Amino acid sequence: MNADRTSSASPASTHPDRRPAASRGGTAAGRPPRQGRPWLLPLLLLLAVVAGLTVRELAGASLIDARVYQAQGEALVAGTPLYEVRATALRLPATYPPFGAMLFVPLAAMGPTTLAIASYAANAALLAAFVWLSLRLVLGERAPRGVRAVSWVLGLSAAAIFVEPVWTTLGYGQVNLLIGTLVLWDFTRRPGHPLTGLGTGLATGIKLTPALFVFFLACCAVVAAVRAARDADPGRAARLRAQARSTGRAALTSVAVFLGTVALGFAALPSAAVTFWTDLMFSADRVGRVEDSQNQSLRGAAARLLHTVEPGISWQVAAVLVAAVGLAAAVALALRSATAPPGAPAPGRPSPLAWAVVACALVGLLVSPVSWTHHWVWCVPLGILLVVEARARRGTAWWALTGVTAVVFLAQPTWRLPHYDHVELSQTPPEMVIGSAYVLLALGMLGLCVRLALRPRRPRAAGSAPAAAPESSATPGATGAPGAADAGGGADPAGRERSRFVSR
Repeated sequence: MNADRTSSASPASTHPDRRPAASRGGTAAGRPPRQGRPWLLPLLLLLAVVAGLTVRELAGASLIDARVYQAQGEALVAGTPLYEVRATALRLPATYPPFGAMLFVPLAAMGPTTLAIASYAANAALLAAFVWLSLRLVLGERAPRGVRAVSWVLGLSAAAIFVEPVWTTLGYGQVNLLIGTLVLWDFTRRPGHPLTGLGTGLATGIKLTPALFVFFLACCAVVAAVRAARDADPGRAARLRAQARSTGRAALTSVAVFLGTVALGFAALPSAAVTFWTDLMFSADRVGRVEDSQNQSLRGAAARLLHTVEPGISWQVAAVLVAAVGLAAAVALALRSATAPPGAPAPGRPSPLAWAVVACALVGLLVSPVSWTHHWVWCVPLGILLVVEARARRGTAWWALTGVTAVVFLAQPTWRLPHYDHVELSQTPPEMVIGSAYVLLALGMLGLCVRLALRPRRPRAAGSAPAAAPESSATPGATGAPGAADAGGGADPAGRERSRFVSR
């Protein structure tokens, strides 16, 4: 976890005292005494309780999607047609590209117990990785390091288990955390990393929905190049050209990797590949009922609002508008960090890139024909982003928004409504609001992103840089929430923390 810096509970460990060891309570060898960690035991107890409750509750989980994945692996081993698979009592079909199905071949050799253990263990590890990358995305260089990073990742992962998208991902044995981790791996790489784009390309090869991130990267490259050509400021134009090169290279890498997964699918499963890419790819109805309250997309909300299983052009127009506005805001926010004036971002504030990535994820969830509630694991980086923003701005409205978001994803609102035999087509107005809670929240968040993107910058006047932070908070995450109110020492008055796609 880039442990090039160490976390400390006091200034003494990062700024050693020059007094003799005996006078400062050190050992005979001159080494300072080990710092106590009073938070460690409560954290371990909390994790033990959460682990026990989780194991107890998940013991009866269906793992229905993991069993579908296993059936696909068994079909490939047996040589039966992949897209004729009907798994579980619900007779669920295979819906992923051939490359995604190829990854499930090892599951064919597992019994029920082994499959459950493998699914839970893999998703637990992926949840921790997803949380860590979310912290990296939001806090950048101010993200906690070392032991403190481990404690924050474990604590936040334990809390994230109880949000509905993560809980259902664990219970179903879904791949959503894998997809999110691959995408965030790209957006948290060091500037100019040669492998940036690899994760997004692989994620798109497994499941098509991350393709919007590839388009987002391409848009960033094009807009940055156009703005660089028109910018009269040589320094800002140079930064924009660097970002255009970096994001363009990442987009091309993603496309190349994705095409590689398609080629592998055609090479290994030519008949299945032809079937998927020429037919099934366009059959969104294969994955389930569009009006189901668990479908938290614009199409699902429109179906429930209009009381029809096929909302037609209405949802398509809405999807185009949301995609255009949301992606425009995401691109503007991503480019904002490349052209940031000295002193930006303000101490403790998250990078604009974090808002850009979350906005792109929300757009993808909304415009997809079907976005089941367990697809919304992007609530994890969204929640971290809101908490850090609220701590930095110290505004009641921000904390209220954070609380509303937490309630929506913890309360499992869509599960509190009847959802069988097309009953959603006769919902009352209050039920429509509850049944589209994620959609409404996401639209509100995109509106916030538009406001952030349109807000004019307020560069600090000369000599008005923030005061130096106390030495005790010079290490990211030394006290309180990681890198929030105590992150002033990590902010760079010279604008050091630029976009992660700008080559330095």
